[in-house]
Order: sequence, then C-alpha cells, then structure tokens
Amino acid sequence: MEVGRGTLYQPEDIALMKTVLDEADTILPAHRRTSAMTTTLAARILSSVAKGERDPVQLRRAALLETADERSSGYNLDHDLSRLKITVWVTFSYALMLLAALAAYLAVRWMAGVYY
Repeated sequence: MEVGRGTLYQPEDIALMKTVLDEADTILPAHRRTSAMTTTLAARILSSVAKGERDPVQLRRAALLETADERSSGYNLDHDLSRLKITVWVTFSYALMLLAALAAYLAVRWMAGVYY
C-alpha cells in the first residue's frame, strides 16, 4: 500500500474517499470497527486512488479486501462475509417459511368460508 509523497487530491476526490471510508467502516462488524482498522481501510483507499481508481464500488471493495501481505494479520474478512451470507440466507428462508404458513392459514380460512 504505497502512496507517493506529495500527492495532491482534488476536493471531489477527498469527498469521495471520505464517503467510501465511512461506508466501508459501517460494513464491518461492530467488533472490527477499531481505529487501527479504519486506518487500514483509509490506507487501502488512498492506495487505490493513487493508482487512478475513482469508482466508489471498486474503492470500497479494495478497502475491504485484504491483500496477500496482510493475510498474516489474523483477520479474515472472507470468513466474516461468509457468516453474513449464511445469516442473510437463514433470515430469508425463515421469512419465506412464515409467508408460506400465512398463505396456508388464509387458504384454510377461505375454504372454511371465513373472509376478512
């Protein structure tokens, strides 16, 4: 994550970097929102912007994905993202199950001639 000394950024670039940093920070689990992690995210964003990236999605992605030299730090974002995907899937499945139960209940009521 090398950022050249004396790099100048336009005000809109600084605003973009701040927005991306804020968004990336809120995506992290609460226990990972430390000042050290915020510094790491900011360094990753600065590095990407220094290479010419300006797409907010790509900047956020670069901030949240660890590089090969960072993997030894012990934090595994892929693991946290996998856990999040599982949580979302379970929540979605539970919502579908409740919807099916409601539809069955209403169908039984309708067949019994009880209308709302």
